[in-house]
Amino acid sequence: MEDLYLKIAARLHALIPEIDHIDEDTGQLYPVQYDDRYEYPILFPCLLIDASTVDWKDEKIVGSQRGTATVTLKLAFRMDEDTHFEPSSLNDFEQLRIRRHIERRVAGALHCYCLGDGMSPLYRTLNRSYSQPGRVRVTEMTFKVNITDTLEVE
Repeated sequence: MEDLYLKIAARLHALIPEIDHIDEDTGQLYPVQYDDRYEYPILFPCLLIDASTVDWKDEKIVGSQRGTATVTLKLAFRMDEDTHFEPSSLNDFEQLRIRRHIERRVAGALHCYCLGDGMSPLYRTLNRSYSQPGRVRVTEMTFKVNITDTLEVE
């Protein structure tokens, strides 16, 4: 499974250098609160990778299994500008445009991309967005990939 993480991270790092922090998701988006502010142990924008769920099925060959892995990416941005709409405002939603552009590039870099031998192409299956404390906006993208693994049977 570590091969899956490394290949996704390498591809996104090469194609989207605007993402300052790419890492395995180990809970970095749980903020630490200090008085009236929230701090995160990462740089923004960041992309966190989680591929911890695989649904395995046995193959006909002893020790061989085929599985469907669920890969969840969390793309997070710290929001610095006022984002409310007002007709007389000069707010041009630049942060929104940049965020959406990077989200589309991430999806485009991975959807239908084959990570290598023993793996099917990745297919995007779900997107959802939500806000975090401290003006952080997160977009989750879920992909599915079929993988084959041969276990050492004693």
